[in-house]
Amino acid sequence: MNKSILFVDDEKAILNSIRREFFDSSYDTYFALGGHEALDILSDMHIDLLVTDMRMPEMDGYQLLKKVKELYPSTTRVILSGYTDENIVIKSIYSNLAKLFITKPWKKEDFRKAIDDVFKTEELLNNNLSLKYIKEIGKLPTIPSVLMKVNEIIEQEDSDINDIIKLIESDITISSQVLKIVNSAFYGLKTASIKKAVLNIGLVNLKTIITTSEVFNDENDLFNKQAIWDHSNLANIILNELYKKLLKKKIPEYYATAGLLHDIGKVAFSKIFNEEYNEIYIGADTYDLKTMNNLEREKFHISHEELGGYLLLWWDIPYAIVETTLYHHNPMLSSDINRELVSMVHIADYYAWKIMDTKYTPMLHREVFEYLEISEIECESIAMQCTKGENKNGYAQCPFC
Repeated sequence: MNKSILFVDDEKAILNSIRREFFDSSYDTYFALGGHEALDILSDMHIDLLVTDMRMPEMDGYQLLKKVKELYPSTTRVILSGYTDENIVIKSIYSNLAKLFITKPWKKEDFRKAIDDVFKTEELLNNNLSLKYIKEIGKLPTIPSVLMKVNEIIEQEDSDINDIIKLIESDITISSQVLKIVNSAFYGLKTASIKKAVLNIGLVNLKTIITTSEVFNDENDLFNKQAIWDHSNLANIILNELYKKLLKKKIPEYYATAGLLHDIGKVAFSKIFNEEYNEIYIGADTYDLKTMNNLEREKFHISHEELGGYLLLWWDIPYAIVETTLYHHNPMLSSDINRELVSMVHIADYYAWKIMDTKYTPMLHREVFEYLEISEIECESIAMQCTKGENKNGYAQCPFC
């Protein structure tokens, strides 16, 4: 059965252009001149992917995305717009109303490829039988109530950052973990104020910390959970340093903690399978990443990358971070739109394990250096210079352990 796409734009010329570009595709395509017409189509048939403009009369793109997420949550949502108002785009990312933002004008090949990539990733995450089994038996970590409330506040038309701050302050566990993260070596922010912390780290990074705390803060004793935290924290520091010193720009604020979540699937594995997974992880120092991934697949028919990616997708973490979790060992498989971030996390992941001097070191795909137009030698130099923490092992103590 062909995948179906609904394109929404109030300009007939734009829809006609899209119609021509997808004429020879394998997709079933539908077109609407506004939000109300789009909702009528959605009520009559199943739509796999919605691609909408943002600036439209009567019902704008944000309102449509919000309504579609509420009524048809299985429909994937993408923004295609020349409207570059950062506030509404970032708000759409914060609340995960849209997976991608594609700007007008577009190149035919890039547009088609972006759509193909979205379907590829969605199918990979949703077609795994083991994931369906895990979800059916209720073993996936549930969405933290605080995270659900944060998402609800963000999606409100009159949402106020102070409402989120009050919510965090009311939860002693989450507020203490937020303060531990922002006062760590990574942020270097010395404060006891939740308001100052949230304003400095941003909403997506706040959601990342809540997500991390839920998975790490578990009664199950994952073998060497501290080492996974050490690695994730160090990878995040390296990621931000590489952006600043090699790409000569600051990592987008809403992806600044992507490194913290890239290996979240390993901790989730332990939460779900406990001793069964610990048996695999205990031997991690005696074999390489490829062997460990093969063992995961042999025993559970799923890798930690897929499990982590699915969990973040289910929890409404922004799509770019989902891709870093899913593809950080194979960055060239990621979508073109998110490949820069995924490639940088791939590099940071490799050097973080190398610095920790473990036998468990992933393969470094050197084509990322050519893709990013950066030097491998410079990468290694910057990574090796990254500051370690202050505990007895030279790394930051895990605030969730």
